[in-house]
Amino acid sequence: MIRLFFLAFLVLNLQAKEDTLTISIKIDNPPESLITLPPSFIQTLTTLQQTLQTAKDKTSKLIPPQGMPYSTYLSTLQKNLDSDKIWKLAHTAMDQVPLFKTFKPANAYEEDFLDHAKTFEAMHLIGMFSDTPIPKMAQRFLETLNFFYKPFFDAKRGGLEMDAYLHYLAKSPVPQRRLDAYNVLGIYGSAMKDYLCFNPDGIAQNLVDDVAYLYKPHGAWDIFNDWFKALIASMLNQDAGYMEKHGIFAKNLANNPQLAPFDAMQNLYAVRVLRVIQDIDAYVDLQDITPEILQQRPTICLNPNYLNPPLQQACQTLLGQPHPEFKAQLELLGILIMDNAPCVALDTNQQPLFFYTKDAFCQALQTSFKKEF
Repeated sequence: MIRLFFLAFLVLNLQAKEDTLTISIKIDNPPESLITLPPSFIQTLTTLQQTLQTAKDKTSKLIPPQGMPYSTYLSTLQKNLDSDKIWKLAHTAMDQVPLFKTFKPANAYEEDFLDHAKTFEAMHLIGMFSDTPIPKMAQRFLETLNFFYKPFFDAKRGGLEMDAYLHYLAKSPVPQRRLDAYNVLGIYGSAMKDYLCFNPDGIAQNLVDDVAYLYKPHGAWDIFNDWFKALIASMLNQDAGYMEKHGIFAKNLANNPQLAPFDAMQNLYAVRVLRVIQDIDAYVDLQDITPEILQQRPTICLNPNYLNPPLQQACQTLLGQPHPEFKAQLELLGILIMDNAPCVALDTNQQPLFFYTKDAFCQALQTSFKKEF
């Protein structure tokens, strides 16, 4: 759960208007090679792994027979890490990510956003290194980036002004809801295997897959690995051993000026998390969801890919009918994403921006908003 841990690490102690203009913009098909593993990317990751391991091996040789305190080990590891080389390799890897190449900054703000996103994800990448084979780790890393960023990048290509959207999110209730959202995600994520085991017919594989992008069992991608601690300390111009000894890694670093630029990425992550966990109690027990419940909780229909065919059929009708809950979700998140593709967003005038789609559920939802706005 590298992203869950990293975000917690930062935030823990951390009537229709017929004459209203609406916009519909077609999004070109994204490149088919987004998940293709570029050979140069694999080579960079291999070199990065070797560089990290060399520092670890060098440090291990300095451990006396009687051992050494963990804080001392971290300080020694930090001295042996070539931080400049590691960050250069990690940023080179980010420049080789196919998805990031599709993002074309329209202004200086978006240029900064892309740069910060690459640094943010470089941290995640470093935290992923383990005994997992590089190709497998790389595949998972690129798939996860697509889950988190692709809908927003597609929306930008479809007319969404990213700088305005990110400012909208920053002033919305989303930042205040992040921690609670991650807590709910942790509860359901840690029990997802149990739900799948005991209620296989009451849960959709799409939900299982999406939760897997958001949540990983502790230890699979341990964000608090030694390399990460040492590099974060170097970024903050502090000693890793001192930070460990005084519990600084477990304290609130969100207000640190050097980490503040990552807030935009945290908000994008939170949008994805909030949409998944909004009705997750229903998604893990589909056999108990009735048409009556859908009428009471229509937001269940905003993730039709988590539903079974009977519920999907009911939702297609429900989504085409204006409902204050749908509008509330749009106003909260600024965008509604269906099956990892943007469906509708709010433009700078707080009017709906509709994205071209062949998805029947998204088309139904767009129809309802065209009646309401």
